[in-house]
Amino acid sequence: MGESFGCDGNNLNSLYGIPGFGGKSPCKTNKHVLEKAIDRRPSFPIGGGQVAPSSDGRFTDWSTIPIRLDPESFSWDAFEVWCRRRARLSPGTIEKYIGSLKGMASDPVLPLDPRNPSHIDFIDHMDYLEEVQKKKHDALNNRWKAWKILLKSYGIPYGEGTTYQYSPPPKMGKRIDRDLIPPEKVHALLYERRLARDEYTHQLLRHILAFSFFVGPRFPSEVCLLKLEDVDLHAGSIVITEKKKHYRKRKVFPLFQVINSRSHPSLRNYIEHWRIKVDPEGKQDALFLWKNGRPVSSEYLRNLVRRTVKPVWFDFSPYDCRRWSATAHLIESRLKTGVYDVKKVSFLLGHENPRTTSIYTRLADAYFETDRNGGGKGWIRRALRTPYQGEESTQIQPLNGEFVQNSKLSSPALLKEEPRTWRDTVTRFWSALWESCSKQCISPGVISGV
Repeated sequence: MGESFGCDGNNLNSLYGIPGFGGKSPCKTNKHVLEKAIDRRPSFPIGGGQVAPSSDGRFTDWSTIPIRLDPESFSWDAFEVWCRRRARLSPGTIEKYIGSLKGMASDPVLPLDPRNPSHIDFIDHMDYLEEVQKKKHDALNNRWKAWKILLKSYGIPYGEGTTYQYSPPPKMGKRIDRDLIPPEKVHALLYERRLARDEYTHQLLRHILAFSFFVGPRFPSEVCLLKLEDVDLHAGSIVITEKKKHYRKRKVFPLFQVINSRSHPSLRNYIEHWRIKVDPEGKQDALFLWKNGRPVSSEYLRNLVRRTVKPVWFDFSPYDCRRWSATAHLIESRLKTGVYDVKKVSFLLGHENPRTTSIYTRLADAYFETDRNGGGKGWIRRALRTPYQGEESTQIQPLNGEFVQNSKLSSPALLKEEPRTWRDTVTRFWSALWESCSKQCISPGVISGV
């Protein structure tokens, strides 16, 4: 198997039909490599021929993936395999490009045929999107990127000096960052607000929002890819699969309240008390499941979370969970150490370069003064503060648009089914006693016996 021998470059040229391959000096190669190349020759003519995909549109053998696709036998499955193997694109990018191309092909006014990429039709299509539908730079540039990948798969040149040229409109001024949802609103979402009519969906959204706000995964792809085996309750760790990074995995150690707490919407509470109700036999591998026992899907989860949070914070976008988590952890690190721990937050978010995380320091600076003047409590503490029965009632906006007191939607009622440890009970008792004494202007020294 490891035997090697010399071969003449000219003979190899005649084998493959490639002019200029090899050289004057003989080359050394493994015998099995050359034998595999010889076997590939009838179905993979590198010299100039093209290989059409199989009848079902899929390439079952990697050796049959062509360098160029044939427009006449084009299929979305063949294009997806080509993008993954030849263009080396990530699954998320491939999904985005195919979605753009399908949208261009199904346009009701000026559709584009991916089997006949006409430059004139493409320019008319882009002009229609810009002039009539008022599409901006990002939308047009994404479609141009997808179209360039399609041309590349056919071997059609594009860019300067070629027939295919296109310049998207200039990008407008820098987008103004939306205001992030305050920690008090996050607390209301997790503990005081009814998120769905049925109890299981309500608890599912609570736990997904808690995980998204305090861990900061890329929403919703990394949330939907979580599996039950990725959660290690004993070690307090979670393995997150990054779809954007070619399904690379990273292990994070989130807060205790997020993974193991009995009094908060933690993963332990969801797995032991809610998930088991929809998957009692343990047939599903996914961590988060719908009420019917099926894994959560990306698009529906994104729309559901958006509809759920917008009545509380109108400017909310599901990606704001990641921005909120980065800002909250940066503020927390500065309150503790006096500086931003960018390296720690970048590891939590999965950033390869800490400079990417440093972008969020601008948001943290904007909100830091508010937190310091508000008693020095960070966003995480303010959002995770344990509610007590003796708290003053606050007004919360429910789904029907009417203001009610939080006694009807009190968080202790929602947490009644979740067991608490004796430490949580003692902590709740002393905290409630301390607050009641403070309201009655009793000296704290009386409680401690000083």
